[in-house]
Amino acid sequence: MPGSVTPLEQLPISWIEHFAYCPRQWGLIAIEQVFDDNEWTVRGHLTHRVVDQPGGVSRSGVRTERALPLWSDELGLNGKADVVEFRGRDAYPVEYKAGKRVERPAVLQLAAQAVCLEEMFGIAVPVGALYLAALRQRVPVEISMSIRDDLARTIDQLRLSYSEAKLGDSVDDKRCKLCSLQDRCVPKLVKHPQSVAMLAASTYRL
Repeated sequence: MPGSVTPLEQLPISWIEHFAYCPRQWGLIAIEQVFDDNEWTVRGHLTHRVVDQPGGVSRSGVRTERALPLWSDELGLNGKADVVEFRGRDAYPVEYKAGKRVERPAVLQLAAQAVCLEEMFGIAVPVGALYLAALRQRVPVEISMSIRDDLARTIDQLRLSYSEAKLGDSVDDKRCKLCSLQDRCVPKLVKHPQSVAMLAASTYRL
């Protein structure tokens, strides 16, 4: 039909955090469809137990919804928010994390939730929060224009990688030590194949 817009394929909001953390980690999960647990992923699962069951409660004029389904037709995203607090028409998303630092991947995931809420309810969501379980503390996060621009670029890159079934390059840095997929990724071999081959050859000669 002339002038019509083809709807975007819906991609999981959770992919944004994985892709922003490491495109190769995302590729192993989304393209290769593999996942392993380690200490840090188990901590994450345990942190989310309290918010994984859908439900809501109202106290003092605040309606709190857990595991709230989210979507955005404009961005082609779907998923759920750990917690959304509604005060009248105002919405305040809260994303639970097991760690103790506010980091870009989690901020982008929170921003995606805010953008979905804006589209779903026709409201502005200028701020949300990350709940850092290691500190038992909420940290407010402004959903600024720079964060929104970063989110848009990240989604474009993610969607391109997904359309091309691109696994992504290995990073081989400090992120790898915390990644549960390190053994599948073999970052040093992927990023430095010649160096690893030379080391293996010299070891064999010995």
